[in-house]
Amino acid sequence: MMAVLTTACEKTIEFNGDIVNNQEVVMVSLPEADSTWHVKLTMSRFFLSNDRISTIENASFALEVNGQAMDNHITNQGNGYYDMGYVPRCGDTLTLTVNVPDKGKLTAGCRIPNRPAIGDISFDWDTTQYVYIYDDGTIIRSYGDVNVKFVIKDPSNEKNFYMLRVAERTHYEWDETEEYGNWQYSYITIDDNVLFDLDMTNEILDISESDNTGSMILFTDERINGHEHAITIPLHYSSESEYKRQYRLEFYSLSRDCYYYLKTRRAAASQDELTGIFSEPVQLYTNAQGGIGILGGMSAVKYYLKEISNN
Repeated sequence: MMAVLTTACEKTIEFNGDIVNNQEVVMVSLPEADSTWHVKLTMSRFFLSNDRISTIENASFALEVNGQAMDNHITNQGNGYYDMGYVPRCGDTLTLTVNVPDKGKLTAGCRIPNRPAIGDISFDWDTTQYVYIYDDGTIIRSYGDVNVKFVIKDPSNEKNFYMLRVAERTHYEWDETEEYGNWQYSYITIDDNVLFDLDMTNEILDISESDNTGSMILFTDERINGHEHAITIPLHYSSESEYKRQYRLEFYSLSRDCYYYLKTRRAAASQDELTGIFSEPVQLYTNAQGGIGILGGMSAVKYYLKEISNN
């Protein structure tokens, strides 16, 4: 099991100009503490092919939690998604073996990290906002900036991997049940020269997305190990009559494998035509033995922040 947990690679498939037909099982699973554990299974596809990606609907599983075999009721939810019938907890060590008829099996493992510690959360409005009103004084729309602030309390003597996101949605003021409005992740930028190397060349040339910007910010505790560190997230908002805008701060601890998978997936997604001319395709990080894929754990703290409305 330790070999599974500590071994990972960037899997490179040689390409000589011919179409490659040998497909492999691909698994993606990022279980989160206190949330339903899902696994997505597909077959790999030749990277120049436009064929539909085949999903796997006939897999069987062997699952261990903290070294103990689990006889779970696993549900195939269709389109390659499986509900593993288990809700992981912080500190759980998960080992999963997937068997696919005529395709072999793959095995991967991960540990669900403890939740990160943050505090001193504040939500400050910029007083220089723009407001548009009717002649009768009714506010039509307002624009402004908000700063979300909090402090990371990083544990000492351990390597920690983090992810930061801010979700937002708009819903009607009269909707007391808050059933309307879908959450979407904001595109944010964090100007922090302690956590990130701010490369002005990339910012000027707009060559690629920097580590400190995007809808998902990833970083480690390498530069703040064992210390507290304050973060400020500037947001721009627009609020219309009868609507409220709501924010949710999400701060995650990631397993090492989860961090490197998300890091390489982000790099692959942000690779545009310009960088593609001069660089090799990004190889996604994998920790699955016998196939391609990732089993990486995460845990989160989530805070619902103040609402913004025209009132």
